[in-house]
Amino acid sequence: MPNPVSLTISLSSLSVTVASILLTGVKEGDWGKTSRVWRPYLLLAAGGAVLGLLSLSFMYDGENGKLVSSFVATYFLVQTLFIPSVRLHTEKGFSKKWVRLNLFSSCLPIFLLTYVLTNEKRGWQELALSYFISFHVFFNDFILYGILFF
Repeated sequence: MPNPVSLTISLSSLSVTVASILLTGVKEGDWGKTSRVWRPYLLLAAGGAVLGLLSLSFMYDGENGKLVSSFVATYFLVQTLFIPSVRLHTEKGFSKKWVRLNLFSSCLPIFLLTYVLTNEKRGWQELALSYFISFHVFFNDFILYGILFF
């Protein structure tokens, strides 16, 4: 049986993230110098990671439910700051270090989530999802987007 607290927190924090994107809209400058060739891949991978996090929230029934949901919520809430940090750089001239710091900050709750699931010796589906999400957040968001953007 899925953990209703974990699922509720995850859906709520995702809703805040989506609402912030809808309210601020997406601008061409949000992509920085990222080539149009890379954009579909980055969006598809991000969508897969979000679906993976929601799936984990639904599937997870372990002893660390509140901890797992706090990692998921923290990830989504840090993501809420992503577009504002990008715009502070592109529109206001703030240092690109803030964008990279935001991207790196997104990695931490996902790495902790993967660590908890690995130590609990969860099923292969949960572990595969957590490793896929960790890979996406670190390589696609932090490294690839962090390099392509500037």
